[in-house]
Amino acid sequence: VTSQQAGPPGIMKERMGLLELWFQLEVIEGALHYRQKTAGVPVGLLFIPLPRLLQPVVSAHEAPGGQAGQMKVDVSISLPVLGPLLSYHGYLTLPEIPS
Repeated sequence: VTSQQAGPPGIMKERMGLLELWFQLEVIEGALHYRQKTAGVPVGLLFIPLPRLLQPVVSAHEAPGGQAGQMKVDVSISLPVLGPLLSYHGYLTLPEIPS
C-alpha cells in the first residue's frame, strides 16, 4: 500500500510501508517525470534519510496513452548494491468515475 502527499515546495512524498521517497515532479514534452530526491524513514515529525548506498533508486514517468483514460507508464527500481529489482513498462487504464 502506498500513499502520496505534498512535501516541501515542489516535492511529492510517496510512502511505501516504512520507507518514504521524495520526488520532484517535472513535465517534459507532455510526460510527467518523477525525479527522486531522497529516500528515508519518517519517525514522528523527523525524516531520517538513508545513506545513498542503501536508497532504492526509482526512475519513473507517465504520459497519456493512445486511448482515452489510458496512461503509458515506465517505472524501474534498483538498489546501488544489488542492481535492478523491478521494472514495468506498459499501459494502465484508468477507471471511469461515475458523475
